[in-house]
Parts: sequence; C-alpha cells; structure tokens
Amino acid sequence: MRVKAFTLAEVLITLGIFGVVSMMVMPSLMQKYQKRKTISQFKKVYSTMSQGFLKASQDYDLYSLGNNWQNRDEVMETMSKYFQTARKYTTADVKNGGRDSLCFDKNNRIGFPKQHPEIGYRFLHQDKMDYGMTSPLTGHPSLELTNGGVCIGFSNYGAKRLVMVDINGNPTGPNRLGYDLFYFHINENNQLVPFYGGWWSNRYTTRKSLNDNCDKTINQSGWSCSGKIIIDGYKINYW
Repeated sequence: MRVKAFTLAEVLITLGIFGVVSMMVMPSLMQKYQKRKTISQFKKVYSTMSQGFLKASQDYDLYSLGNNWQNRDEVMETMSKYFQTARKYTTADVKNGGRDSLCFDKNNRIGFPKQHPEIGYRFLHQDKMDYGMTSPLTGHPSLELTNGGVCIGFSNYGAKRLVMVDINGNPTGPNRLGYDLFYFHINENNQLVPFYGGWWSNRYTTRKSLNDNCDKTINQSGWSCSGKIIIDGYKINYW
C-alpha cells in the first residue's frame, strides 16, 4: 500500500499557516501573562506599603508630617523606619535643576528619553517614549526597598500628600504610569489610599471619573489606575 507523502510546498504552506496563527495569538498571550505578573506584584507591594504606613500612622500624624509634607525629606526619613530600605534619595541628591525622577540611577537609563535622560517615566497614553514625566514625579525624595528594588517617592504636589511607587524598580521598564508606576496618597484620616485622579479632592465623585483618569484611549495620563485596579477586583482592564 502506497502512503501519500506531503510535498515540500504543502509542508511550507502548513508551516506558514502555523506561523501566522502564532503571530496572531502570541501578543494576546504575552499581554495576559504581563497583566497577571503586574497584578501579583501590585498586590504584594500594596500590602507591604499598607502595613508600613499603618504602623507609621500609630506613631505619627502622617497628614501633617514634615510641616504638611512641605519638608519631604522628613517624610522620607520617617517612613524609612517602617520599611526594609536599601537606599535613600533626598532632595539634596536631586540634580539637573530638580528633574531627576524618583530613585534615579544615572548608570541605568533603560527606556529614558534622549530629550530628558534623567526623567525616564512616561504617561499611560504614551505608547512610545517621546518625552518624560516631570511634576509631580521629579525632584522629590524616595526610598529604594530591599525587596525587588521597589521604589517609593513622596511629593506634596497639588496640595496632596502623594505617595508614588514603582513596583519593579527604576532600572526596570516599562517605567510607565498604570503599568509599573502607581499613585497613592495620605488622606485626612492618616490612611494610605489609592489616588483617584483629582488633585483637589480626596475621592473620585463617580465611577466614570475614576475610569476617565485611567483610560489611554482618551489620552489620559493614568493618575487613578491604582484605584481602578482595586475597584475592578484586582484586574487590569485598561491596557
């Protein structure tokens, strides 16, 4: 009995089809994997931060700490006692006219823009790094933790007691708001809560306003992505 063999052309066509299908499926699989990885790290870091700030709130009035966060170095030094800290960055360490981003290491410029090589963070809506973030990210003290190089920065931008966290560290990308950079703040009750996007309000007023501040399709910067992740049940629905 003669068994029919595949011709070279048929094999090549089949391989080509597999290749096309793989190219279509792989980006989706990679994105799902990255989302799971990000959520896992986000929950871990958020838990660490919550415990640290809760302990600190039992010893200090966090809302008025450092003359209502005008003295950001005092805030950073105080909070460093409640975390396993590998390195401190004070405002005295900030060079370049106050443009250095939190936990900036001049020897690690991965993904940093040529126009502003000291900044290196981009907004949610920036798929490409054409310019970097400045305020409230730059010129503020920060802590680098021993656990995975997590970086926590402290800012009084917009009359807020703003807490910024890079969940995988400055030298590791994508260095992008809503991807590995998230904002929290201290409210009047000394609680660390997600930042919902309104500089002059302690809460979002509607679910729509929360969504609108974490939506790159309408050119939003991603201020409230920490809150959106939590409200959505620790899911990322905005990539």
